[in-house]
Amino acid sequence: MKKLDNTIHPHQSRRRCLLAFAGASLAMGPLSRLQAAAYPERSVTIVCPFPPGGGSDNVARLIAQHASTFFGQPFIVDNRSGAAGTIGVSYAAKAKPDGYTLIYLSSAVTIQPALQKLPYDIVRDLSPVSMVIKVPYVLATSANSRFKSLDHFVAEAKRGERITYGTYGMGSPPHLTMEQLQSSAKFEITHVPYRGEAASVLDLLAGAIDVAWVLPFAVLPHVKAGKLRLLGVSTNQRVPDLPGVAALGEVAPQIDIVGWGALMAPTGCPPHIIASLQTMVQSAVNVTANANRLREQGYTPVGSSSDTLKEVIGNELVSWANLIREKNIRSE
Repeated sequence: MKKLDNTIHPHQSRRRCLLAFAGASLAMGPLSRLQAAAYPERSVTIVCPFPPGGGSDNVARLIAQHASTFFGQPFIVDNRSGAAGTIGVSYAAKAKPDGYTLIYLSSAVTIQPALQKLPYDIVRDLSPVSMVIKVPYVLATSANSRFKSLDHFVAEAKRGERITYGTYGMGSPPHLTMEQLQSSAKFEITHVPYRGEAASVLDLLAGAIDVAWVLPFAVLPHVKAGKLRLLGVSTNQRVPDLPGVAALGEVAPQIDIVGWGALMAPTGCPPHIIASLQTMVQSAVNVTANANRLREQGYTPVGSSSDTLKEVIGNELVSWANLIREKNIRSE
C-alpha cells in the first residue's frame, strides 16, 4: 500500500494562504460595511431657513448642541434666510442625501405650496426625521388694552368695532388662524401683515395695532414685564404651560391650530441615518435642561417618529390648501 505523503508543498501552502485570506475577508465583510456606514464621520450642517435669534433658530441650535454631544461630531447651524424660508429649504432639498445636510423647518412649510410656486416639493424632495416641538400661537394685546379677555375681544369685534391685528405675514399660520376665527365667530377686522414677528411686537408695544398673533417666545418676556397681556391660544383646549389663557376652542370649538418645528433630510437619506437622527431628537427633548428651555419659550417638546411627522405634513397640506382656496388668500 502506498504511503501517504503529508508534506505541504510550496504551491499548496500558497493556495491555503489565499483561501484563508479569502475566508477572512468574507468574515470581515459585514464588519467593514458596518464601519463604513458609521454616522456621522465628520461635521453635519443643519440649515435654518430663518435669521439668527428667531424661534426656529433657537430650537435648531439646541438640537445642534445636543447632537454634537450625542454623536461626537460637530453639528453646525447654517442660517439661509430669505423669501419666507424658500431659499433655505430649496438649498437643503437639493443637497446630497448623505445625512450631512439637514434642515430644521417650521409648520409654515405646509402652507406655502398653496400660496406660490416653489422650486421644491416638500413631500417629494424632503424626508421626515422627527417633529421636535409643538407650539400654539398666542393672541397678545397691550397691558393697557381695552380688551380684558378673549370673550370681550370677540364681543367687541362682533359689534363692528374698528380693530387691527398684526401677524408676521400674509398666509402665515397666525393670519390663517384669525381667518378661521373670523369665519366661525362672524366678524371682520383689519389685518396688518408685517415682515416678521419682531416688527409686529414693536408696534403692539407702541399701540400702533390693537392685537397680534405671534409665537409665545416673542411676547412672553413682555408679558412677564407687565407690558403685554395674552388673550388666547390657538388651540381647542388650554395648554398646560399657559393655564390662565383662554383657548380659541372656548369661543370657536372647531378651531385647533398648533405650530411645530421638525428636522428633515433630503430624500434618499439612508434609513439607518434617519433612524439615528430620530433617536437623537428623542434624546434631546428628554433631557430635563433642554425640555425646560423649550417650555420657557412656550414650546412643548415632542420627539415624534418620522411616520407621525409624515402624516401631519400630508394632512396639513390638504387642510391649509382648502382654507386658502376658500378664503381666496394671496401671498404678498
